[in-house]
Amino acid sequence: HPLQPFDPRNFRADAPFGFDAAELAGARATQRHSRDPVAPSGLAVETLAPPVLTDVDLDDLVAFLVHPSQGFLRQRLGVRIPELDEGIVDALDVELDPLAKWNLGDRMLEARLAGMSAADFRAAEWRRGTLPPYALGEKVLDDVTYEVEGLVAACAPVHAGRAQTVDVVFDLGDGRRFTGTVGGVHGTVVARSTYSKLGPKHRLTAWVQLLAVAASGRPGQWKAVTTGRSRSRLPAWRSTLLAPADAAEQLRRLVDLRDRGLRTPLPMVTGASSEYAERRHRGDSVEMAITAASRAFGGAFGDGQDRHVSYLHGSGVTLGALTDPKPLDDERSWFDDPSRFGVLARRLWEPLLASENQARP
Repeated sequence: HPLQPFDPRNFRADAPFGFDAAELAGARATQRHSRDPVAPSGLAVETLAPPVLTDVDLDDLVAFLVHPSQGFLRQRLGVRIPELDEGIVDALDVELDPLAKWNLGDRMLEARLAGMSAADFRAAEWRRGTLPPYALGEKVLDDVTYEVEGLVAACAPVHAGRAQTVDVVFDLGDGRRFTGTVGGVHGTVVARSTYSKLGPKHRLTAWVQLLAVAASGRPGQWKAVTTGRSRSRLPAWRSTLLAPADAAEQLRRLVDLRDRGLRTPLPMVTGASSEYAERRHRGDSVEMAITAASRAFGGAFGDGQDRHVSYLHGSGVTLGALTDPKPLDDERSWFDDPSRFGVLARRLWEPLLASENQARP
């Protein structure tokens, strides 16, 4: 016997179990939605009403652009995909997992840039009770300290003096405003330093914050300096972004991308989209850029392994599913790439790449 009273099997002519008119309406509704046109994600997004275009918050825009799949689920559907519950660990760790080690390094970097000595931080960290015991914990602290001190040497001049906070209010037109707060401002520099390896999300965050400050009419030649660990043997790697003359227009274009992405899921992902755009910016062909993007998507830590991407686009999704849709009519004038994936990737990344310099600090 079906568990749910609105199960369509309850109303079959050969074995009727249901006699309630309301439940019959529910059974018909489930069958109707199963036949609705669906997006490549598998979600029946065609049934969603158009989103109401309201004021835009800086943090919401950043969150959407650095992770479009998560942005659609959270900001449009109000859905949060939970982490896997690993249960309560009641044993004493003999080593830190990668996330715990990153948390340690990030705390140490923040404290050191705020003026705390390495010795004081190490003493406080021992008292937190999160380190492995004795020599095991000492080794972890030594390894993280070595990496952090290399970052501090590179970052300290950028973070000299007390950081300021800038409130941003910008008129987007059509009765909409863009608002937010940008911290870590030193003069006309938006400074960010992270224990993470410098990646697309850090650069995008800095870009949006830089555009916001520049578009708000603040005087000066603004730039954003973001420093993180290098992916090679270098101790640090830095992205320097100069604010473009058309910062206001660039910011409106990013808001437009978010507006489009809240109507229906966009074929955009963090790593593969940035890889594609960077390859095309360097002059690679579409085929070469797609090949590089596929590697970024399908790697052990690629976009295809992200739980938000899997939830939205389906388990086992490949980059081919995202590169199949063609650009919309009003998007064809942006770039001549054959896929919507490529056009949107370049729409997001090309202005940033044209304003960026990456180098060892």
